[in-house]
Amino acid sequence: MEHKAPLDNTAKSQSVSSVFADHLQGAMDAAISRRVDDQLEVVQRQAGFGIKADNGPSLEEQRRQLWDAAVQLESLFLNQLVSTMQRTIPRGEGILSESKAEEIFRGMLDEEWAELMAKSGDTGLAKLLYDQLAQSLEDGPKD
Repeated sequence: MEHKAPLDNTAKSQSVSSVFADHLQGAMDAAISRRVDDQLEVVQRQAGFGIKADNGPSLEEQRRQLWDAAVQLESLFLNQLVSTMQRTIPRGEGILSESKAEEIFRGMLDEEWAELMAKSGDTGLAKLLYDQLAQSLEDGPKD
């Protein structure tokens, strides 16, 4: 009977650890969701949505802002793609288990990879977005 008490404590400890891990994962998912929303808002502002033509930036400035916004949007898309791909890889199996610090680091690394891929221009998504939206800049506002 004395031997079962440590097992019960171990099971309780693992249960508490599992609940904490689930709670932490939920908090991280919510933080990522908020960050994506914030990044989209920044991209929209940089693209010049809601700026009136009367006292807005010059056409060249708008083009530069549009290009920056297109690259950031591509980076955001690629970050979601890379992080989703990373989730398909089994982790924590074997001798070494994955820590939360490693998971956070991997998320930051995914962001950097996505930013580098977007800036390289190899995927071409930013150029397609820019070309499509630049037409509306040249045509002017439609009232």
